[in-house]
Amino acid sequence: MVSRLVDRLTHVLLIILLVFAVLWRGGKGIEATWLLVAVAGFCVMAAFYAHRTVKDGREVPGTVWIPAVLFLLWTSLSFLFSLTRNYGLDEVLRDGALVLILLWTARWMRDARGGLQPFVRTLLHALVILTLAACAVGTAVYVFQPVNRLVGSFFYYRFSTDYWPNAWAEYLLLAWPVVLLWSKWGNGGKKRVLREALFGCVLGCFFLSYSRGAVIAFAGQLALLAAFSSRGADLKASLRPLLRTVIVSAVVAVAVFTVANAMRSRLYPVVSVAKKITFTADEGASSFTERAEFFRQASMLAYMRPLWGWGPYSFRFAQPRLQEEVLQTSDHPHNVILKYAAERGVPGAALYVLLLVAILIPSGLRLLRKGKGTEELRTSSHLFVAVAGVLAHNLIDYNLQFVGITLPLWLFLGLLIPVERGKTSPRGSMLKRRVEILLAMALLVVATAEFPSLVTSSLGRHAEAAGDETKAQEWYGRTRFDIYPRDLLLSRSILYMEHNAVIDAESVLKKYMGMNNEDARGWKLLGEVQLRQFRAREAVESFRQAYLLARWNDAGIVRGYVQALMDAGRGRELALQGPEILRLMEAYATAIRKNTHFIALSGNVEQFMELSKLAKQVYGDDKGRINGWMRDVEEGAQQARRDFSSRRPGFLW
Repeated sequence: MVSRLVDRLTHVLLIILLVFAVLWRGGKGIEATWLLVAVAGFCVMAAFYAHRTVKDGREVPGTVWIPAVLFLLWTSLSFLFSLTRNYGLDEVLRDGALVLILLWTARWMRDARGGLQPFVRTLLHALVILTLAACAVGTAVYVFQPVNRLVGSFFYYRFSTDYWPNAWAEYLLLAWPVVLLWSKWGNGGKKRVLREALFGCVLGCFFLSYSRGAVIAFAGQLALLAAFSSRGADLKASLRPLLRTVIVSAVVAVAVFTVANAMRSRLYPVVSVAKKITFTADEGASSFTERAEFFRQASMLAYMRPLWGWGPYSFRFAQPRLQEEVLQTSDHPHNVILKYAAERGVPGAALYVLLLVAILIPSGLRLLRKGKGTEELRTSSHLFVAVAGVLAHNLIDYNLQFVGITLPLWLFLGLLIPVERGKTSPRGSMLKRRVEILLAMALLVVATAEFPSLVTSSLGRHAEAAGDETKAQEWYGRTRFDIYPRDLLLSRSILYMEHNAVIDAESVLKKYMGMNNEDARGWKLLGEVQLRQFRAREAVESFRQAYLLARWNDAGIVRGYVQALMDAGRGRELALQGPEILRLMEAYATAIRKNTHFIALSGNVEQFMELSKLAKQVYGDDKGRINGWMRDVEEGAQQARRDFSSRRPGFLW
């Protein structure tokens, strides 16, 4: 009785978390990660309490359990040795919780004979409903807001840049096989046609994301599903329903795509499919060339620190030193394996790959051998296709920071783990469960300790955004992060500088640099503080560090470096740096004229103009070129800002 109640409560919590993660920003916010840790910890500990004997549930094979636990432990060690410790804790907690969810699902979501528990169908039903709801929300946003790709529920309305169409496309790579499976449930002919039409709506919303990489992964999924379906199937008997499904879903998908674009075209421009395919859209081929560069840079970073990596979520800080173009940077290298290799070391990436291989190879061979004759095999084949599509897409576009994607992904992986009963001794089985309990408790303790500071720092950021700097400093002062401050110290130092409290600003910045001296923003702010104190020699060294780390991303860093060298009387050094600084200025001018990565809408324009005034004093022989760049920048920025301000506003917010 108790075990049944505990299981039911666990299932309810999982569904609630799934609803929140999918519908609220795709689960990208920190709050989704903390909720994931809470639910994962409850699942593991509740199952341990409710099912106290090792006879309950099946056992997780050692080939899966060992790399899963080692991946979590290695990720934690990588964070302890991180060079960017103000970030990354959320990744440790999220991946740790997902590992626990994986092991819990493998042990408790199948019955004694290896069949799927009834809750699995409930879970899939919930995912279908959530997907249809997210499609409805996304279609409204696509039609009535100035965002040119459908994003489903993967957006945050407060910020114009927080729309994630590629993540939405990846979510649908996970969801469409489940929706297709759902469309086949039941016996009613009309009901099935309606469900197939809803499946077509999902496909239409998928194509409206305009994600080229996702379409390639989708094609691979279709081929894989065809391979599974052909095994042991009566082709003649299945041909008629298959044709009906294809025709109905294709017609509805085309209708959704056409009608949504027709409605949008009355208010906003519509992306040209031909231009996207031929790489002649506004971004050109940059999405391809930049990814290739990120792959190379991630490989170099992994080579530089092969054991522990640079630390979870460190790519955004470590990669800019290897940049060669303006704003050609990213939070991740767009490849999950290279991300883990660069950030968590080669062993961390190897453990992740080993874990996936241990799950997918046996499961895939089993499905190819047995086909999809039973309900369990049919469900498993669709889950395998869903997982394969997401993992393939993450080789070219990393989106596993979204709990709305990773939670169902790791649940599906857990359901694909091969059945193993009676192959592990009772002592070995109990040892595994106790280790999982200890890991769950550790994650819960860390998440609980950091939670109050998450709240106070969030209140401080909201106060700062509202212009109440006094209240913001008050909330920041109450924040006592032990592990995960993120940009809190930078925000405090900026507020101190705005009130000319440079000593306090410097004190806070030095504390920040002790946690992350790979962040060019910290070095830049420290240089600004030192210039205000007339400590030009020290400012030169601070700006030099910022310059080496991020000269391609912030024209203000180049401006500050030149200013510090001038104030320190280092004319010879300025002359030697001249060719590189002028090359940077030309690159910035070109980027602003073309509005690359929307740079013309940023503060880089004003910083470039200030830099140009200094450069004309130092490099008089190049004054003509500099004046030409200034004209180009002024004209390009004015045009880009006119175009942006003249856009039709959104009708929803």
